[in-house]
Order: sequence, then structure tokens, then C-alpha cells
Amino acid sequence: MSAQESKNVPAAGAAERPRITYDDRECKDAYSNFFTVASTAEELAINFGVVNQERANTVKLYSRVFLNYYNAKRLVMGLAQALKQYEDAYGVLEIDPSKRAKK
Repeated sequence: MSAQESKNVPAAGAAERPRITYDDRECKDAYSNFFTVASTAEELAINFGVVNQERANTVKLYSRVFLNYYNAKRLVMGLAQALKQYEDAYGVLEIDPSKRAKK
């Protein structure tokens, strides 16, 4: 069982949840250090890309993901949980570069 599948195994006493299997044969990995979010009344669009270090103010977009607001909220909750676990183990992540820089 993969790490992703093991997350879907219910805890003792929890209501039975269906086991999900993943077909990742056509999945492509990508790195992103940039994103934007656009929205309509029905959905969110998240663009992922990489900042081009050689051309100022240029970002190469690699992927665009559309989510309805319900799944966007689930994504936010999942990311918040993962970040909390990381910070509990390794310390707070400072997102302001000027506060992270060593003097």
C-alpha cells in the first residue's frame, strides 16, 4: 500500500471510508516556485510556474488547475494540516525573506 493509499484507511472506530486507488500512469511531476489564483463565481483557477531567473519579471507557466470552491476549501484544509505537521516537527516557516536572511 502506498503512502497516499494509507491515508485513506479509516482509524479504529471511524466510519468505513472507501479505499481509493490512484492511476498515475499519465501524471507528470512539475516543480513550482510561483502561483497565481484567479476566480469566478463558480470556480478557482490556480496557475503554477517557475520564475525565470535570466529574464526579469518572466514566469514560465506549467500547469493550470481548476477547482470548485468546495474542493478548494478541502485543499486549503489539507495544506494547513500538512504545514502544521511540518512546523511541529521542524519549526515555524518564515515566509518573509527579509526575516529569514542571516545577517
